[in-house]
Amino acid sequence: MLPCRNFKPFFRFHCGFLKPSNFSRDVRKKPSASSSAAFSPKSFPFFSSSSAVLIQSSDFYPEASSGFHTSLLVAQTLANLRHNPDIALAIFRGFENHGFRHDLFTCSVIVRILSNAGQRKKLVSLFSEIILTKRSFSFELAALFDVLSKGPRCSKSLLLVFDSLMKAYASCQRPKDALEAFRDLTRSGFIPSLKTCNFLMNFLAEVSDFEMVMAAYRCMISSAIRPDVHTFTILMKASFRWGELGNASNFMVEMTQAGVAPDLFAYTTFIAGLCKCGKPDLAIEFLKMVTSQGVSTLAYNKVISEFCKQMKLEEAEKVFEDMTLQNVSPDTFSYNCLIKVLCETGNLLKAARLVEEMESKDIVHDCFTATFLVRGCCKIGLYYDALQYFKKFKDSGISLDGVVYNVAIDAWCKLGEMECAMDLFQEMMDRGLFPDKFHFTTLICGYCCNGEINSAKRLLMQMLNANVEPDLMTYNVLARGLCESGYVNQEAADLLDLMWERGVQPNATTYGIFIVGLCRGGNLEEAEILFKNLEGSDTAQDTPLFSAMVSGYLEEGYTEKAYELFIRLLEQRNLVDEITCSRLITDLCREKDVERASTAVDHMLKTCITPNIIPYTNLIEAYCHIGGMENARILFDKWVSRGLLPDIILYTTLMNGYCKVHRLQEAFNLFSEMKVRGIKPDVKALTVILDGYLKEYLTERCLSLDKKLRDLEFKAKFSSLANVMFKYIKTMEMNADKVLYTVVINGLCRMQDLQEACKFFDEMKERGLTPDAFTYTSLVCGYCKQEKVENAANLLEEMLEKGIIPDEPIAFSSFVRANMKSKQSDFNLIKTLL
Repeated sequence: MLPCRNFKPFFRFHCGFLKPSNFSRDVRKKPSASSSAAFSPKSFPFFSSSSAVLIQSSDFYPEASSGFHTSLLVAQTLANLRHNPDIALAIFRGFENHGFRHDLFTCSVIVRILSNAGQRKKLVSLFSEIILTKRSFSFELAALFDVLSKGPRCSKSLLLVFDSLMKAYASCQRPKDALEAFRDLTRSGFIPSLKTCNFLMNFLAEVSDFEMVMAAYRCMISSAIRPDVHTFTILMKASFRWGELGNASNFMVEMTQAGVAPDLFAYTTFIAGLCKCGKPDLAIEFLKMVTSQGVSTLAYNKVISEFCKQMKLEEAEKVFEDMTLQNVSPDTFSYNCLIKVLCETGNLLKAARLVEEMESKDIVHDCFTATFLVRGCCKIGLYYDALQYFKKFKDSGISLDGVVYNVAIDAWCKLGEMECAMDLFQEMMDRGLFPDKFHFTTLICGYCCNGEINSAKRLLMQMLNANVEPDLMTYNVLARGLCESGYVNQEAADLLDLMWERGVQPNATTYGIFIVGLCRGGNLEEAEILFKNLEGSDTAQDTPLFSAMVSGYLEEGYTEKAYELFIRLLEQRNLVDEITCSRLITDLCREKDVERASTAVDHMLKTCITPNIIPYTNLIEAYCHIGGMENARILFDKWVSRGLLPDIILYTTLMNGYCKVHRLQEAFNLFSEMKVRGIKPDVKALTVILDGYLKEYLTERCLSLDKKLRDLEFKAKFSSLANVMFKYIKTMEMNADKVLYTVVINGLCRMQDLQEACKFFDEMKERGLTPDAFTYTSLVCGYCKQEKVENAANLLEEMLEKGIIPDEPIAFSSFVRANMKSKQSDFNLIKTLL
């Protein structure tokens, strides 16, 4: 029996319905104006012909002059229809539509009728009306429960009413009111079912905060309602939703301590919650613990998906492998997670193998599989492959959506095949897929990139005629196409007018496009006027506009103006984008204006704009070129201190700078640091180190007193270093270039190791590398030093036959001196050289 508090009813019941002879004096009040107003028959919704006859009867509505209370007569009328709940509800609403204000009597009767008939949906609908129009009712819902609790079958009926009331609050999105009603009713002794409690907590978990869920749970426990596995699952879900990982774990422990066995859904919810909080590592550990209890594909998918979101592909693949080892079959979603990341990282071959594996296991593809693979091919420029995959998926019979069609259309546009793109666009519409603004924008962009501006404009008009409204991106794409094609003046003005007419306000990007277009068209003055007008009116003052003006100056070669505007903008705390900043630094370095380039970098770093590594490398190279190694090193350290990883080019540039100023040890230190960071040396880095070592030897040799001993020591070290480097290059499957061979040959010749030098020279030619004048000159000088005039003469003749001009005066003077010392002088060759 449902426990209820003692309450003296306002009226008595007989078999759950009102008896006309037993009304209490307490309820006889003077009729209100609203309840005693005269009614006239009106048509309103009904459920049967009998209800229509009853409602339309002239004797149906009580007269205002009647001696009985109108509300009592309405209640009696409803009670008489207890076996026809549909008609009773229609009449109940009919009275309300005629201006009658229902009170506790009438509402309790209709609620009892519907609850006894098990009409849950109609009860929810009725309570929703009461909740949404609460002010029009003159009683509290708790009073209604008091009245309903006094009739027979109240336990079953009240459970249904309680449940319907909570569902009504949920339907009306009133979490606070729902919790308040739940508290009031439970404190009054009305005990809901466990199912109702779970429903309420689940509703609160989805739309409110964690504390409200806990408040409902405490009310439930205080009412001696024992939670089940579904209750604990909801509590864990709510905990994870609000980041309460500790509480979620506690509920899992509490559930087992309460003797409630977690089910598959509880485990999956816990794993999904850990993943949602960004803890897939903990999720996979928990997954391994409960695998023996039986875990679904969904649980594994949650972990795989989260690892993929974090771009931890290796971990995701391990979970995928473990999934198959545990005899849990991966589904389409499992494969799609991996395929998406593989395509985003450019590993198309592995993604394609997974697609083939799906086919071999009869796991169906879907439109997401197609989109990931087609888009992945397009991302790395494999447009024909993308279109082949698109055709394969289409021919397989899977339902493709507008997204993958748009990717395929874009592929045709990138290839410049606009006719094919339009054919695919038409095919999409023939399949019942209506094009949106993205499809039109893709095609407009394709026409603009292809130089077909008139076709792009016509397509914009078709877009408007199809009631597809272009957005700012569409207009900006067309604006860029117009400017790049030289239509900057009238055409651009017309486009701006159309934008204003359609209610689309041009932004900084729009005006920036026009400014760059004017500068490229040689209209720098007009661009400056537009920029100043926008600046004066405080319109579109944003990074794209500022970047456009600086970029425009650079486009026209006005580096100084670009720099001055850049500094002024930064002083006004207006930012310029990274690309424009990087270009400014590069142009300043090209003009050898290292000081301004350095100032620009400092300003950028102060405003948290980090230039990309190319201009940064250019600036370091510029300092190295003028011997400013301290400043170069400071810039390098700034880059590293910002958490940015130097690349092989940046390291090589700085090492080369140190070698040029004979600071070989610091170059070696950088070389070692580079390897510690996991950056593999390339051929250029090895060449710099070897060349630096050679220059260091030449410097020390000039200062050495015992040159022969010094030569022997260096010869051994240099030969060993060269062999080690070539062995490393071979191991790493790299190819030594002409510069490296030349440095090695030059070094060996200077040490008069001509045999080893010739070996590298022959190897160089065998690999198809053509020696240049410096390479030949090194060998010629080497032969001449050893007075091997004939060998030198042969090399010089070989050079002349190949059209390589000897490096004069070095080769010439060396050869002449050798000829003068030799008994066999080649005067014909000397004459040829002269």
